[in-house]
Amino acid sequence: FGAVDQTADVLVNGHPVASHTGGYLPFSCEITPYVHRGRNEIAVRVTDASDTSYHARGKQKLDRGRMFYTATSGIWQSVWLEEVPESYITKLDIRPDLDASALHLVVRTNDEKNGKAFVTVYVPAIYDRESSPGMTLTSVTVPVNRPVRIPIPEKKAWTPDAPYLYYFDVRMEDDQVRSDCALRSFTVEKRIEDGKEIPRLCLNHEVLFPKGVRAQGYWPDGILTAPSDEAMIFDIREMKKTGFNMVRKHLKIEPERWYYHCDRLGLIVWQDMVNGGGKYLHWIVTYLATPVALLGFPSTDRAHLLLARENPEGRQEYKREMEQTIRLLRNHPSICTWVLFNEGWGQFDTNEMGKLAKKLDPT
Repeated sequence: FGAVDQTADVLVNGHPVASHTGGYLPFSCEITPYVHRGRNEIAVRVTDASDTSYHARGKQKLDRGRMFYTATSGIWQSVWLEEVPESYITKLDIRPDLDASALHLVVRTNDEKNGKAFVTVYVPAIYDRESSPGMTLTSVTVPVNRPVRIPIPEKKAWTPDAPYLYYFDVRMEDDQVRSDCALRSFTVEKRIEDGKEIPRLCLNHEVLFPKGVRAQGYWPDGILTAPSDEAMIFDIREMKKTGFNMVRKHLKIEPERWYYHCDRLGLIVWQDMVNGGGKYLHWIVTYLATPVALLGFPSTDRAHLLLARENPEGRQEYKREMEQTIRLLRNHPSICTWVLFNEGWGQFDTNEMGKLAKKLDPT
């Protein structure tokens, strides 16, 4: 399941096989023990507390209006059933190394066997389009469930103007997956300007000025769900045509197709964590934030009641979902920045959460 808002219970032929809370994150379940020949029934039961609980909700509100939008519930991303062999690939952890012209890769599997995988890196036959494999750059055999370094012989850096992607196939016994990657680095580096050292955001060690829009991802005909793949592509291309090189994905996690299109079309992404918590006191979490910052008043994010984070289960849930969000999306070369909190909406323990994000993604 790509995403089901908010709590989903999945039953196969009447047997409970999964229960998942988190309306913006994917989950899967193993159904083999519960299926039989002939007709099978899969049932999904959804409960949605929307903005009456501490769960992640983004800008959804039962009483919509002003800067809040129609609440949604139920299945809003793709659902699919997939047959896999007994040993199969569950995830690829990809980290580009631009300076060394290499790819750091971990092929993760459903078991801890010390098996081998065969990796083929190639460039597509047609630039900027999904296509069949073109020229093969390298083919190597690697151990699974362990980090490996794969040199890339032809170094081409990814930028918004030239979003160059490398594609690769991974084969392990009877399983095979295809993915992509890019060579790029986002760093903060000091530059001498007017006789002073100024920290600047850099892409591939060159100063980058991010010109961006805030995309909230709400659609008139689907609320959270885009009407088609083409609609997502249209939005991204129009942003670029208008002169922007960056988008802040605001309080929502899109289907991974959206991030892939940002990768291949060249749009940098600042990704928000989806906010949650109790009922917001907007005079504190929104309007007071600006004068407090401008006037330099001391403030704290440990006042959990004022910032709508008094529920300890809600704080733990945010932490889990932040980890899941970063693990889900960190492979995408378009991702530049993790935005942990929007204004003061459910904010808490910011320094600790920042250290955790840095540990999950050192880049």
